[in-house]
Amino acid sequence: MPTQPPKRLWLLLALGACLAISGLAIRGLPLLATDGLSAVRDALAQGHTRDALRLLDEASEQDPSSAEIAFLKARCHRRLAELPAFRRMLTLAANLGSPREALEREQLLMLLQQGQRGVEAPEVAVLLASPGDDTPEIYEAIVRGCLQTTQLDEAALFLDGWISDYPEAPLPWFYRGLLQEALGSWSQAATAFQQAIAFGIASDSEACRHLADVLREAARYSEAIAQYQRCGEPTTESLRGIAVCQEKLRNIDAARAVYLDMLERFPADPAALTGAGRLAAKRGEHAAARDLLERAVALAPSDVQAWRALAWSLVSLGEAERARDAFRQAVRLTEQIQRSEHLRRRIEDDPTNPRFRLELARLMRDAGRPQDSILWLTSVLQLEPSNAEAREALEQIRAGQKGPEEPPRHP
Repeated sequence: MPTQPPKRLWLLLALGACLAISGLAIRGLPLLATDGLSAVRDALAQGHTRDALRLLDEASEQDPSSAEIAFLKARCHRRLAELPAFRRMLTLAANLGSPREALEREQLLMLLQQGQRGVEAPEVAVLLASPGDDTPEIYEAIVRGCLQTTQLDEAALFLDGWISDYPEAPLPWFYRGLLQEALGSWSQAATAFQQAIAFGIASDSEACRHLADVLREAARYSEAIAQYQRCGEPTTESLRGIAVCQEKLRNIDAARAVYLDMLERFPADPAALTGAGRLAAKRGEHAAARDLLERAVALAPSDVQAWRALAWSLVSLGEAERARDAFRQAVRLTEQIQRSEHLRRRIEDDPTNPRFRLELARLMRDAGRPQDSILWLTSVLQLEPSNAEAREALEQIRAGQKGPEEPPRHP
């Protein structure tokens, strides 16, 4: 058999490609100790994070003083982006005696995962030089952070390394699918998600729904419906996807039935209210449509489709002044979306220019999306740590938030 290159090779090559010239001193970190929790580690390697967490909950009942169990639970919560639980379990692991180096590494992985550290940071260089048993975790955290901050070229670079080192692991194929989805390459995204599922990622996972989503975007509506139906327990996302596909196939009665099923299961879901309202209007039931759509815009005030459908229902009911207000709101939101899409394209073309990211952060803030604004402001500071405007805006948003801070999602 040919000799495999070291697992750290791709990480070091990727680091060299991402950094220009670095005079950083490299020193190793001790490896995490292995133990008998093989089923947990197997579940994590396959992307079955919630299954791993369930196994760890059972294990902690038998051994509540195990530092390693507490540490692995913290890792699961990090992967699931559950910040309060992550911090709680990492503190417990520290109190139970987990090595400081391992705890600091996990904190760094969280920052990488959120896009709050770039690969050029000195502590990241140390991590990449000595990944130990955590190579897949490091790859995942870096790729997630790159996707969060729209550094798609860097995401592709590290994904190449991850897949080269672990060609039959499901998680890198899942993230390859996310990358292709972000690029609008629907067929390539579908192929990547299919690979992730073939290599054993959880059948009811996000990969299943993303595969259905990209099949829908590729206008493969019948395939998409079948895929949504394979995604386990129905969710708002899967049911909405089925309804949209049925509409595209001009199966209006079937689509209406799905929206009504959604309303029965999730009565406060804006997508269900909007879909049911639009189809009620098509049937000439304008009063019912107005009531559904008014509830939709109250719950989702940035939904252009709901505002536009509401405006037409109000026109049909002779409520001219209210219809004009709804049309104005739809136009304003459409302009925001168009500006947002323009800025995203500029960011893709010029990913190291903080100006476009800062403008998009302002746009997200003004649109009532503070978490997305935080994401873009964080990426500005990653590129330009001395940017006073970004730092001040970030402090203002966080000061106005209440409750535990959750990490922003990729917008």
